[in-house]
Amino acid sequence: MKCRFCLSENIVKYGKRLTKKGLIQRYLCKDCKKKFTENNGFIYSRQKPEIIISSLDLYFKGLSLRKVQDHLKMNYNIEISHVTILNWIRGYTKLIKNYVKDMKPISSDEWVADETMLFFKKHSYWFWDLIDKNTKFMIATQLTPYRFTPKENIFSMSRESTIGQPKVIFTDGLASYPKMIRDNFPNTRHERTVGIQDRGKTNVIERFHSSLKERYKVTRGFNCKNSGEIILEGWMIYYNFVRPHMSLNGKTPAEASGINLDLGENKWEGLIKQSVEVK
Repeated sequence: MKCRFCLSENIVKYGKRLTKKGLIQRYLCKDCKKKFTENNGFIYSRQKPEIIISSLDLYFKGLSLRKVQDHLKMNYNIEISHVTILNWIRGYTKLIKNYVKDMKPISSDEWVADETMLFFKKHSYWFWDLIDKNTKFMIATQLTPYRFTPKENIFSMSRESTIGQPKVIFTDGLASYPKMIRDNFPNTRHERTVGIQDRGKTNVIERFHSSLKERYKVTRGFNCKNSGEIILEGWMIYYNFVRPHMSLNGKTPAEASGINLDLGENKWEGLIKQSVEVK
């Protein structure tokens, strides 16, 4: 435990404070003389941590904001605006993203890349993603307004983001993939899956797109690119670090790829607390 203001470890307990969340331990820093409570990631919220954690988990498991709102009313007897729930999702997604963005998974020999269209209220965007075929870890994602290949793409973004590089990358028959792979992974073999007999090679990313579309339909489309990117980043965190996979014997893709954060049973709570500690 360190002082939140001067980072001194010369602190002592200083009674407890009664809040809507219950009794909270207070501390006194003997160096700067300031009193404070521990920042566990929920210090500025009026709601109990379990309310926020439940909201995040239910949303990324597929419930709409309104259904999450109804769940909180029915099970906790509290009325919370759907806008507040959305603000929680945005805020904690940004917090956790800053914590996990530099973590490097151990790469297996095979990656799969694909693209799919997502509809916004005023425009459609192409969602590009790159997944490790064996660990199921989502390595990189990108939104572009058209089906073109920008200089900054999922392959250039993933070049330094993993430990090791793949021996083969599977894609569909899109004509721009060979150049993107050749420019960023010149020693990696590229296999294009263009027939029914090759569909099994890209099943992992097609299943991910299916899960993503289920989540996307609940949102009834994204309002704008910025909002869409934040929700997709939150989904990527949920997919990589929270949701266990049956094909990985109950492990998350992060655990399967060598990133073991020891998050405990409640992985959302563990991610939030660890994100605050290193902030």
